[in-house]
Amino acid sequence: MTSPISGLITSPGYDGRRSYPPFMDAVQKIDLPANHSIMISFERMDIYNQKRNIGDECQNNVTFTTIDRASQRTKEVLVACTNEDLPIRTYTSPLNIHFTTFDAGPPWTGFKFKFTIQPFSKTPKRLKSGLFNCSVPYYASFKQHVHCNMKQECEGGEDEGGHCPFSSPACNGSVAVNNKCYTLFVQPLALSGTSSHNFCQKRGLQPAMMKTTEEWGAFSKLLFSHSRVLDEKIAIGLVYYDWKMPQYYRRSFRWIDNTISYNIFTEGYTRWSGVKTCKQHLPDVCTYYNDRTMPHIYSFLCDVFFLSVYACEFYVDQTHGRNEHQLSRPALHVPKLAVHHYRYFFKACPAGHLTLDFLACHVQGNCGVLKSLQHCPLSPDSVDRPQKTNNVELTNVNAVSSFRCKEANIAIPYSFVCDFRTDCKDGSDEDFCDHSQPCEGFKCDSGQCVEPKRRCDIGIDCVDKSDETECEHVQQKSQVTPILPPAVIDFSSSHLIPVTHVSMDRGDSCPETHFRCQGQLDYCLPVYVLCNGVYDCLGHEDEAGCDQAELCPGFYRCWDSAVCLHPDHLCDGVSSCPRNDDEMFCDGTCPEECQCQGNAFICDGLFDTQLFTQLRYLDAAGSGIKPQHVLHYWYLIWINMQSCAVDYLPVMDFPNLKLLDLSENLLTVVRMDAFMSTKNLEILSLAGNPLVSLLGTVSVTQGSSLKRFDVSRTDLRTFDSIVLTNFTAIRELNISDGKLLQIADNGFRFAPSLWQLDIRGNNIREYPPDAFKSLRELRVLYATNFRFCCRDALPKHYTDIVCISSPVGDEISSCEDLLHSGMYRAYLWLICVMSIVGNVGCFMFRFVTEHKMTKTALDIFVTNLCLADLLMGVYLTMVGTADSLYRGQYLSYERSWTASAVCKTAGFLSLLSSEVSAFIICLITLDRFIVLKFPFSKKKFRTKSALVASFLVWTVGFMMAAIPLLPMTSHWEFYGQSAICMPMPITSETFQGHGFSSGFIVVNFVLFIFIVTGLSIIYSSVQSEVLSQTSQDVTFARRLFAVVASDAACWLLIGILGLLASAGVPIPGEVNEALAIFVLPLNSALNPFIYVFNMMDEARRTALELKLMVMLQAKNIAKKTNTRRHGHENKPEHLTDGVQHSCTVGS
Repeated sequence: MTSPISGLITSPGYDGRRSYPPFMDAVQKIDLPANHSIMISFERMDIYNQKRNIGDECQNNVTFTTIDRASQRTKEVLVACTNEDLPIRTYTSPLNIHFTTFDAGPPWTGFKFKFTIQPFSKTPKRLKSGLFNCSVPYYASFKQHVHCNMKQECEGGEDEGGHCPFSSPACNGSVAVNNKCYTLFVQPLALSGTSSHNFCQKRGLQPAMMKTTEEWGAFSKLLFSHSRVLDEKIAIGLVYYDWKMPQYYRRSFRWIDNTISYNIFTEGYTRWSGVKTCKQHLPDVCTYYNDRTMPHIYSFLCDVFFLSVYACEFYVDQTHGRNEHQLSRPALHVPKLAVHHYRYFFKACPAGHLTLDFLACHVQGNCGVLKSLQHCPLSPDSVDRPQKTNNVELTNVNAVSSFRCKEANIAIPYSFVCDFRTDCKDGSDEDFCDHSQPCEGFKCDSGQCVEPKRRCDIGIDCVDKSDETECEHVQQKSQVTPILPPAVIDFSSSHLIPVTHVSMDRGDSCPETHFRCQGQLDYCLPVYVLCNGVYDCLGHEDEAGCDQAELCPGFYRCWDSAVCLHPDHLCDGVSSCPRNDDEMFCDGTCPEECQCQGNAFICDGLFDTQLFTQLRYLDAAGSGIKPQHVLHYWYLIWINMQSCAVDYLPVMDFPNLKLLDLSENLLTVVRMDAFMSTKNLEILSLAGNPLVSLLGTVSVTQGSSLKRFDVSRTDLRTFDSIVLTNFTAIRELNISDGKLLQIADNGFRFAPSLWQLDIRGNNIREYPPDAFKSLRELRVLYATNFRFCCRDALPKHYTDIVCISSPVGDEISSCEDLLHSGMYRAYLWLICVMSIVGNVGCFMFRFVTEHKMTKTALDIFVTNLCLADLLMGVYLTMVGTADSLYRGQYLSYERSWTASAVCKTAGFLSLLSSEVSAFIICLITLDRFIVLKFPFSKKKFRTKSALVASFLVWTVGFMMAAIPLLPMTSHWEFYGQSAICMPMPITSETFQGHGFSSGFIVVNFVLFIFIVTGLSIIYSSVQSEVLSQTSQDVTFARRLFAVVASDAACWLLIGILGLLASAGVPIPGEVNEALAIFVLPLNSALNPFIYVFNMMDEARRTALELKLMVMLQAKNIAKKTNTRRHGHENKPEHLTDGVQHSCTVGS
């Protein structure tokens, strides 16, 4: 009793800290005078009870019973056995208070309550609001029950306010520290942690945050000023580490405004029982403060645990709460780097900062100034853009290409592909990855493998967070152990000691690895907490100006981030960069034979492949490394084994491989089912191999996603698309510049997705008419033969297809007509008519007019020349007739026409005509040469020898023309090479029988060199003769000179161009076309007309000579007459001889 009318009643030995004794049975009686009442308020009720079921009685309790004054009977009015907040109570009878305990244990301390005795007239009454009327004169008699207990009990608020000892007028009755005010709210209805935060915010306040030692002192003052809440669990604005934060904060608490608390850390792992975590987020963990024995912070699940006391804060001057309007980025000490002291995979950028070697060319990362680094591409266009060789993406020398994201023109290093983190905005760097490889540790849901001890440790080790999924946790307390500033703070890789610190004096500078926070929180923090998205400084200046952050010269700049760190923090066991790139490849080495850029190697020799199983990119061109050396490389995405002498392909078990270049190797046979396990393979190059066979089997297993297939420059003779049965996704197929002769009967039916097809540079002779009909998605076709670009050969959507053939036609034909030009057609018929009419007319003229068919050797040769030229007219008639017959639909009949007996006969006659003409002209030249140079020689062509020579010429010509028709040469299809049934006379293209064609061009060229030489001699001889001395042989020489000269000029031109084409000199198709149409048949048409014209000219000259001789003879007779008259009888001998000679020439 403190007075006759008031006092305190406590449990035995109560001091607020020691536990009450067990097995207690204590009774206390309070007598009450008549007409008086007793008022009781409960300051602490801290009794341990464990109820197994609702309704169970308490083993430990305080029982209140009233005593009837008249009958002395007792009545139980209250049994208090829990730590609930009991309201003020009033009784009008004496009380017995009975305290019973059976067990106890720390920290349960017992109970303590106040009582007062007052007459009925001064007993306070509750109003309808449930509050007391404290404006009565006797308020002082019960004031101690309601005064300054941080709970409004009076209707007018007289019990709380600025008069309370813990209050400040500026804070309206709450505790003040500098510009901040703290206040407590006690509610009868307990709320969850999340609701308690909302409770403060709805009132324009914030949950209480004690960031400094001074603020903790003010908060303690608030608590100790009201002992009623000292033992309560008080909700504050402190929450636990969030998975979105960097990993080095995993043992840290943060205030509700996302500022890290550097004075509270967990003691061991914080866990919560009965709750299983999920991937999406760590359970929201709130905290409460309790000072039962010493200050501790307890964590609990925000939405599970309920509290009734809430600590809130507010600022007196709201505009100066955190002074964020004048924040500036902290200054850094720029370290002086010696790059050679750092590991091989870190490189210095031109701007002065460090980056990973494979990021050194990344312009967007503010590095890779062109030509500044040896391994960067040399031109702006090639930065991050690999070159293409044979439609396969390859790299520049010593430059690693980048992985291209599907959407947007974004490229990332191959070292970041299939690393379980999405770097492409569309996720294309991860969505194809196969992570089904065995794992000896804990295997994340994504396939990532982590150490078993990382499971359920509250830190995210699996990128998909599955290592913290389905984890059961238990509650853990944390002691408030402030780090007093100034101090140097570092994060530790240890799970037991998350933060280390070293005290320092106020005047000391921070080390160059750290920066200093401004204001009260005078800490030196690691540089890598700048711009990391978390507030570490009290004033939040560490996150200021991050959008305009410098390149941090002298520091390492994290990939795709504004975070920088000192080189001393590289590979220190703490993941300081958002992508963990500061801890990448810390144990890595680089083989001497390679240039290494992260998980990308460029090698020029063999190395121990067992040591580098995490490679993503391998450029081993010319190194001798073969597929069997890297079969255990599960994550290889890009392989170049060009020119590695690969002659055998094992089963290619690379589930993540996208590009494989095996060009320029020694593969002769390839089984396409070897690539069935490369389900992500998109680009495959077998170009430049001596490949003769592609084999494939139909499988029910889903094939590769192959999109680009290159088999150019191989020895394939037949292409059968059935080998692509399991690769139906192919979009680009390149079979160019090879030895392909045939496309199988199924065409390209087993490659239905083809978008681009390249078959240039092949002499494809056999192919089905509907080879391309099944290609509904075809848009680009490259071909040498124009026939592949004809409407009838293409799919129905032919108007959407860009078809490029070189040449556009075969220089003669088109898709519709055998002769693609009307001019060609008119010219052919003109030459045809001239050949037939001219040569038939020549026969008739000689036979009827001159009556000389076989009188002399020269007559025999001329007659045979006319016959040979006539055959050319027959040949032209056959070709012209076929052109008329197939007009408008030639492509449909092309193969039947070129393979027909008629075409072969036409070609036979053409070659026979041209060769016999060449030989006959040679004989004529030889005959005239002998006659003129050796006029008295007996070795001349006579009639018989001329017949024999002509027969031999026809025999040789027949044999030459018949060689392509022999059984052993029939596969040449010599006369079916073109629509005019003759191979083009001049071409650098190789076809069957090309050697034979070149051979007779060479023979003709040699013949006409001889002819030209002979003609030169004959011409000089003819020019030296005087008219009166002209012999009959000279007359014939003049007559045939134009014929022989024109034929010689024609074949001389063809011979020269043919030799140039055989030597590889490119001859324009227009020249070839002109020779085939305009030149070759021309002589056959002109020869007879030139010959007849010369004969007519000679007849005119002969008539003139006869007229002159007659006139001369008449003159001579007149002279003789005059001579006789005068007696001169002598007759001139030379005049008589001249007349006789002239007559001989005229004959």
